[in-house]
Amino acid sequence: MSEFEHYFLTDRKLERSGKYSNKSSGLGSLSFGKIRKQAGQPLHFVSLPSYRQLFQELEEKFLQGYELLIFVHGYSHSFNKLLGSAERLHRLYGADKFAILVYSWPSLGLPAFYAADRKAAEESARNFAIFLADLRDYAKTASPESRFLDRINLVAVSMGNYLLDLSLKELVIDSGAERSALEQSGGGKVFNEIVHMAADLDEKSEQLFSLDSGFARRVHIYGNRTDILLSISSGINRRKRLGLKPDPLHFGQYFNSTVNEAKSDRTDLHLVDTTAVSIRQFFTASTLSIEELSYSTLHNYMFRVEPVIQDLRQVLRHQPFQADFRKLTY
Repeated sequence: MSEFEHYFLTDRKLERSGKYSNKSSGLGSLSFGKIRKQAGQPLHFVSLPSYRQLFQELEEKFLQGYELLIFVHGYSHSFNKLLGSAERLHRLYGADKFAILVYSWPSLGLPAFYAADRKAAEESARNFAIFLADLRDYAKTASPESRFLDRINLVAVSMGNYLLDLSLKELVIDSGAERSALEQSGGGKVFNEIVHMAADLDEKSEQLFSLDSGFARRVHIYGNRTDILLSISSGINRRKRLGLKPDPLHFGQYFNSTVNEAKSDRTDLHLVDTTAVSIRQFFTASTLSIEELSYSTLHNYMFRVEPVIQDLRQVLRHQPFQADFRKLTY
């Protein structure tokens, strides 16, 4: 029996060698399958012949009480690194409740190629939007007992949030209008929880589509004021990044809009400041370790910092929070 079996989706080009490259496979070209880990064996892939089989397997898992966790990685993330992320996701958040689907866009996997990765994320956003639209459309034909649209959750990290925001914008445009999208899908949400983790987005973006589209029941924005990588990104983009400071003042309009409990299409927003716990973990861990170089504590805190891990577990269990803004502590 395998130690775990989860799913992957990618628009990376599949080479003749059987490995996924850092090049795009093109618009509308997606590969998908399973990531399987057996005892004493390395991770390996099992391809699935069709979208429909993927969706049918998910529906069967939903009928068994599972939920889906979709993970979108950030920049400087090779396909091989995604394997390590899949193992961490399973260990920290998978347990026996979640089927995990990791989406791998063609990041070059090197910190020096930030601009190229940002361009790749822009191009990949359309493919991810196609997948989300297909997932939403399949839900219309799924068994009502599966509660398909109640069981989909999404976590995006770093530049993966840029890709996600563009993808949700595509869904809004394809639907014709933000609110009509909900009406056309029967008024239901596409996601239960959307989590923006260390978001490499402009802090003062005019629009954040996870909130404005109405596609999610709850949206969570995690930030760290001492995130070195996002500080560098702020210099490159000449705009402060959202993941550096999830400011309640900036999102006041969304807090105010959630007061009316009678609104069926409302999206609850929660802001989480991880600064104190991330700094403490950073100075208690070896800053020169391979783990730290691969998953920076101040940026990849969802994999490295216990209070953040515990908080995100509460989110994925759909636990209520009394406050819309909270600072994590030990």
